[in-house]
Amino acid sequence: MWHALVWTVMAAMLGSWSLLCWGFYRLLTGPDWQAASGTGWLAWLEQWRIPVWLADWLPMASITALKAALTALGPWLETLLAQAPGLPGWLAPLVWVAWAMGALALLMLGVAGSVLVVALRRPARV
Repeated sequence: MWHALVWTVMAAMLGSWSLLCWGFYRLLTGPDWQAASGTGWLAWLEQWRIPVWLADWLPMASITALKAALTALGPWLETLLAQAPGLPGWLAPLVWVAWAMGALALLMLGVAGSVLVVALRRPARV
């Protein structure tokens, strides 16, 4: 039972980590950051929808707060990417490298948790 608990927690953490990396990747690649008028970001944000399978799990207040945070973050990110136009080209693959390293770290934590469960369940030898 303890092994199942350890791996369930690791799976939940991996799911959260994957969702965070996927969201950051979509933020980098979704809007047209090279649009000169600056409306590419707002147009992308207006047509952007939370996936249906995820919207069922999130309260509407959190979705509204996320869109408000993205609206506030947009101009700053737009000026940053205007100064370094090649940034999304190498930052997007870097997100997936970071995801892989995080997933590997979570896998190692799961193995360490399982080893700890086995070590604590063994009776002490006299």
